[in-house]
Amino acid sequence: YFYIATQVGMGKTVAELCETCEFDIEDGQMMGSSKVVFQRPLRVEQPYLITGEIKSLTRKPSRKLGVMDILEYELRLSLPDGTPVLATTNTWALPRRHRA
Repeated sequence: YFYIATQVGMGKTVAELCETCEFDIEDGQMMGSSKVVFQRPLRVEQPYLITGEIKSLTRKPSRKLGVMDILEYELRLSLPDGTPVLATTNTWALPRRHRA
């Protein structure tokens, strides 16, 4: 639930997030990892606020994929009064098939 709630609540689709990084989803983004730190339990009927930002976009070589970017972004879920509920950091690999 934490992953779906934060992804949907971030206000961008996966394609729009990738477009922000000048990445074409036709090149096949891959999720690397997702870690979460909970400050309090999630409630299904509770409204939440989502905030976040891209932490880094780092270009690196890969033996299998060629050039790729590693995208790391953080999303925070809080109660309407600002009380923190959780923070999740997601890392994706964005293969740059047509770039050097």
